[in-house]
Amino acid sequence: MKKICIACGRTFEATRNAKCCQECRNDGKRICAHCGHEIIGEYKHSYCKECNNILQEANRKKREAAKKRTKTKTEQMRTQGKQTLDEKITAAQAAGISYGKYSAMRRGLLRI
Repeated sequence: MKKICIACGRTFEATRNAKCCQECRNDGKRICAHCGHEIIGEYKHSYCKECNNILQEANRKKREAAKKRTKTKTEQMRTQGKQTLDEKITAAQAAGISYGKYSAMRRGLLRI
């Protein structure tokens, strides 16, 4: 498959997802996977500094949103149907069953 090198602009025969020609890869030119600019530095980073900051911020927002969703779910489960032990016992007696069967029914383990 023919592609255009994003570093030098020449056409080359691409294997898999190659974005640079073999000459540019051998020269050590590293290209940002997000924006396509050349990366300057001695470490093997995949993204330039600006794109890395943008992607880190996006990932941080996703993590915070997921954390907030799980937090609200657990709070809902805690506050939903909150009864004291005495209230549970009286409700079980009113239903004519033992407390153990009543709590198993509430958790969905027992069906009558």
